Amino acid sequence: MWHETVGGYLSLETSPGRPDDKDEKERPVPDIAVGIAAYSSYTRAAEAWDRLDLDPGAATSLIDAMVIEWADQQVSLVRCSLVRHGWGFGAIASAIVGALWPPALLTGALAGGVGDQMLTCVSGSLPAQVSTEFSRVLRLDRIAIVAVMATPEGTHTARALETHALELVLSTLACSSRELLTALRADADTTGDL
Repeated sequence: MWHETVGGYLSLETSPGRPDDKDEKERPVPDIAVGIAAYSSYTRAAEAWDRLDLDPGAATSLIDAMVIEWADQQVSLVRCSLVRHGWGFGAIASAIVGALWPPALLTGALAGGVGDQMLTCVSGSLPAQVSTEFSRVLRLDRIAIVAVMATPEGTHTARALETHALELVLSTLACSSRELLTALRADADTTGDL
């Protein structure tokens, strides 16, 4: 089993890939990258998802990921959130979607599911030109995978996302894993989640 559970839920403190407080001063925090891939069908996205889930190299670098489906100008369904390998619990990927398409935070499957601290951290970490390109690919077709990964280890993740993708865009996020973890913890303290 990849995670210990507390009361049937995954524990943030035992999640693999989480920045370690003890090692923080001894090593630099890896850069964070985001990949968004658009797919023509859920079947195509599921094949890429399976590669993300099964490839040990992709699993090691993955912090958070989700498959989303669009309908009527909103996120109609979050097909799955990858919590087996990362410590983002869907919160980081949801914040990225919310930052790129704010109406997703008000209606649809993501409504009310993104904490203020995470949304602020992610929104401030996406330069305008990157946001524009991410938004374009996110909305290219009805199905997309949003993946957050540590770099440079993320090359396996990027290869997995490319499987059957109509288009894939990758960019670094201008915040550290430490900042993301701090935002995640702050939101959890506010809402009582995690």
